[in-house]
Amino acid sequence: MSTFRHPQATPSRNQTDFTMKAPKPPDRPLVPYMRYSRKMWSKVRAENPDAQLWDIGKIIGQMWRDISDADKAVYQHEYEIEKVGVSNPQQAEYEKAFKAYQNSHAYQQYINAKTRAKANEKSSRSRMEAGGVVIQPVDEEDAGNELSCRRLAAVRFDRNHRLIGDLFSPAIVTDTRTVVAQNRMDMLRKQAQSLSAHQNKLEEELVKISAMVLIK
Repeated sequence: MSTFRHPQATPSRNQTDFTMKAPKPPDRPLVPYMRYSRKMWSKVRAENPDAQLWDIGKIIGQMWRDISDADKAVYQHEYEIEKVGVSNPQQAEYEKAFKAYQNSHAYQQYINAKTRAKANEKSSRSRMEAGGVVIQPVDEEDAGNELSCRRLAAVRFDRNHRLIGDLFSPAIVTDTRTVVAQNRMDMLRKQAQSLSAHQNKLEEELVKISAMVLIK
């Protein structure tokens, strides 16, 4: 039995889509404000369920400014303890570990796979039919020259919100008179999971960006 493709459905992705993740680099200790922000984030978000992510960041920033120096000293002390691991002369050890990470076989595999995925996506996109939900990637390196980190994160967040809305919109639901292949349904589920995971990642990025702005 042949399958029917709804004209507004999300275009199918090439099976060679980029799914490989970069290996985790060595960690740096969190600065005092970031420690406080991470601790208070869930509480503030629960108390302000309708607030935007950047508004939650502002609330936490004000809370940080309002707490006593003694309370801040606790987070500063934790930071100083962990900082010993990457401070001079240990800084050289950290830089050595990071350089080894960048030269590692796993990281080089990730870079090569990412390059191939971009090439495949460009080739596949040129053959797509007009219409449907198309995920436009944000080039981090190029966009960084034009937008501030905070604005770029907001653009990503807004884009993925709209994509999730489009994906689950009634307009995208296939006509009941048509037949949809099982692999099509599996692909849509994977896309929904991918978007949800990306949204969680954006929330973490916004927390870090808000912290950097407030520290400056």
